[in-house]
Amino acid sequence: MVGHAGQLKIDTHYHLVPEFYAQGNPSASESIMWHLGIKTAILSVTAPDACILKGQESYKLAHTQASLDEISYALDILHTDGVYLSHPSIEPIWAELNRRRAIVFVHPIHPSDLRPINARMPLPLIDYPHETTRTVMDMITSGTRSKYPDCTVILSHAGGTLPYLISRVVEPLKITSDAVAQTSVGTTAEQASKDFKSFHYDLALSTSHQVLRMVLELIPRGHILHGVSHHFDVRFSIHSRTDLFVDDLVTFKRTAQLREKIIHVNAEALFARLARRKESGKL
Repeated sequence: MVGHAGQLKIDTHYHLVPEFYAQGNPSASESIMWHLGIKTAILSVTAPDACILKGQESYKLAHTQASLDEISYALDILHTDGVYLSHPSIEPIWAELNRRRAIVFVHPIHPSDLRPINARMPLPLIDYPHETTRTVMDMITSGTRSKYPDCTVILSHAGGTLPYLISRVVEPLKITSDAVAQTSVGTTAEQASKDFKSFHYDLALSTSHQVLRMVLELIPRGHILHGVSHHFDVRFSIHSRTDLFVDDLVTFKRTAQLREKIIHVNAEALFARLARRKESGKL
């Protein structure tokens, strides 16, 4: 989606709500883009209310061959910018995405246990970031990330709790032989650190100053992306004031060069279409 011509921000975490899921309002969305200074929004479908099945059944939803056909249609016919996600049964999907050097956007969804701890803790508040962390650690310890390095993988919400917890994996492995570490954990300290830094991280709902300081200390500057996580569906009231998170980013002290990298330069380096549009003066 395209906003005001004078704006530069590229939002890599902007949710589309399909009509079969909930009633969206594209016009209202464009107004919010204008308000937040977003020039270009990379759309992704938001998580449905409940679509997780227990255990292995959830992977049947992937329909591997249908997914491969959809990848071909999306990238060859529609020329989309990226795709969505992981488990041995869908490894052919990773192989195809890796062959195409695709951009994969990893977004959390409800955990298999849909019961909230209490009525004041909706699942997106805490559980979603943990779901991201669990998924990414699975990719690291199963070897998926290192096996398919040509995929560019964007993690939502600054990687969930991964930046905070990654040391719990890496530090003990530093005093463990690589052979033992590989057998027991599935990775080594060096490989886990390399995998962690290979991901890209959007800042959706993750711009408090203490979080930004951690992100900037641990994550390569070229791998940090602007993200808002706006839904054009009024039911998502907990995320409706996304401008508050934008304000946190604005007030965070950083150089002008770093600001430009985060809000648009890094995204332009990822998405060739955006770079071409910028060169032609259309971005």
